[in-house]
Amino acid sequence: MKKKLFLPLLSCLFLSSCTLLFQQEPLDPEDQAYLDNVRSFPYYNTNDTTLTFRIPKEESEDTWGRIQVFIEKWSDMKVSRITNYVIETYMPPKTGEGRFGYKAIRTPMGNEVRFDVTCESGYRYASGGANTNAHILAYYAKTGDLRAKFINYYGKR
Repeated sequence: MKKKLFLPLLSCLFLSSCTLLFQQEPLDPEDQAYLDNVRSFPYYNTNDTTLTFRIPKEESEDTWGRIQVFIEKWSDMKVSRITNYVIETYMPPKTGEGRFGYKAIRTPMGNEVRFDVTCESGYRYASGGANTNAHILAYYAKTGDLRAKFINYYGKR
């Protein structure tokens, strides 16, 4: 009788410990508000890989500077091209590693400047992380507000 109860009891204990191990800590209200703002940031055009937003021309230099700093600091890939209108890293190889590469383009449009921001991963299951990174980059570029702890970064170059 004892043997019949031991195995199910051991299984329950194991499963409950796994559940506790993989639970995420709840976010504090400030962090939750930040992520809500990042996710709800208004874009003019979006698709699966590119976020597009516009800002007044007089703010464009600061925005472009923030984009360059972000990509230099937080990309897992080295910068391959940088001009006054494009910054691009090498794109990560499709080898299954969760590395992230970026591309940003700025286009003057009269009194506004359009920015297109892209983040791609070399690992197909990390596309959610790439999408999050693109949103964080765009939000930071526009507002100057960055919480680096939410960036998916592996520190490999």
